[in-house]
Amino acid sequence: MKWTKATFVANDTKIMDEPARGLKPMPSLTHSG
Repeated sequence: MKWTKATFVANDTKIMDEPARGLKPMPSLTHSG
């Protein structure tokens, strides 16, 4: 696999999105409940 800048950006986005995806449902559940 060729490591380009786009690949690193995509990896960074995925890594940054993982925790956000796990944390987002909790506050929204608290707000609606």
